Amino acid sequence: MHVAYPVLGVGQAKHLIAICGGGGSAKTGVKNTVDVYSMPSRGVPYRLLGSADTGSELPSSVAISSDGSWLAVSVNAACWVYEVLAKAASTDSDTPDAAPALELVLRVKFRTDFCAIDSSQTCACFVGPRTLVTGGEDSVIRIWTISHSPSSNPTTPTTAASLIAGPPPAKDDDAEPVPVVTPVVGDQAFHDTTVVTLANEYRGHTKRIKQIHVDPFSRNAVVTSDEGATCHLWRLDDPCAAAFFATTAPDTLRDHVLPNNPPTSKGPFKHQFRCVRFSPTGQALYTVLSPPRGDAYLLKWVPTTLAQEDATSWPWRVAAVALAGPEPVGSLTVSDDGAVVSIVAWTGLVYFHVSQAGLLANHPFQGVEAILASKFESNDAMATVMAGLVGLLATLLSWVLCLNSRALHGVFWIGLALLVLSGVSLWVAATDELHVKWVDGVDLVEYKACIVSAVAGVGFLLLHSIGLMVL
Repeated sequence: MHVAYPVLGVGQAKHLIAICGGGGSAKTGVKNTVDVYSMPSRGVPYRLLGSADTGSELPSSVAISSDGSWLAVSVNAACWVYEVLAKAASTDSDTPDAAPALELVLRVKFRTDFCAIDSSQTCACFVGPRTLVTGGEDSVIRIWTISHSPSSNPTTPTTAASLIAGPPPAKDDDAEPVPVVTPVVGDQAFHDTTVVTLANEYRGHTKRIKQIHVDPFSRNAVVTSDEGATCHLWRLDDPCAAAFFATTAPDTLRDHVLPNNPPTSKGPFKHQFRCVRFSPTGQALYTVLSPPRGDAYLLKWVPTTLAQEDATSWPWRVAAVALAGPEPVGSLTVSDDGAVVSIVAWTGLVYFHVSQAGLLANHPFQGVEAILASKFESNDAMATVMAGLVGLLATLLSWVLCLNSRALHGVFWIGLALLVLSGVSLWVAATDELHVKWVDGVDLVEYKACIVSAVAGVGFLLLHSIGLMVL
């Protein structure tokens, strides 16, 4: 795919990819725009589905909600929120299987950054379809909710003065900075029936916010980085509290990176957490430590405990370190199955790193296919063989127990076996190295198996108890 303007921001969700950029305010003939494309599939290339012209304002970044229904575009110190609507299908279309055209409807503009000098929204991230997290030059991360007000409301609400998105002030070295009115939690911005409310703030950073990412699994853990070379983990449901885990680039380099050959520095480390990203399961965190020039490092963090036990802390440790590349890194992404981490250097080179080799990563019959292909050295083949042996042993044991017991006692053994299966399913689900992802895309299949087998096991045990009382 090739576009005729500089791309400054990219966002992706479901089958859509959104890009933004342009030529800025200069009259170069290059328009400022936000475009939404369909992802390529089955030989069908990228296809432009919808576009929105931002006029003379240059969009610098774009975020798309998980369901593809909203776009958040960074424009100077403001956020422009678009709703993505499907256009009516054309009856004379030559390609009936083509993706439907989309209409980008601008719903509301509101200010999100309140730095006195050169204010700018630098990043945004959706949490579900109705919650938006933004960061900018003033180092404050703000949490917004998007809703619709009833059109029959007799009173016309007004936008809070602090959230009015105006044009950027003209740059004048001799002029004094214009006082900025900062918002308070509860302030709202209105446009027609769309309402944006400032729900909360996180003030743990002291420098310009570089990146925000919310754990897609829990939708509660948030990782943020700033230009002060710090990385913070905090909770979306309690942003007023201090971060439960925070680290700096110098500490990470000194304590974790390449212990056998630590990087040498003639002065303070210039590395920064340029990119931060959770894995799809939330059981790993990837960060890139990148200097202005020289080697960049890719770090994989894992929590020391499966869940946060203390509300004030949750230590994470470095599980793996890789050389990201010999030049600074500007972007990081993780595949949907968490198996591949891709990073992009400023020179345009793309590097791929294998994150993990999960068992049965594609489908439950992968191990059988490996055995039929005589690939006995693969982890999937060995897992299938071990599972078969364990299943055979369990079958023989249950058969012997049933022969030496009454039929009613067989119900007890079935219930006990189901409870054991529930425990094994929970262990597989909680162990990152045993990550399972079926090809049909069923989410949380291990947890669902755990719940179903546990309920069935308890049911058989109750049936056994009732049988003993009746008989």
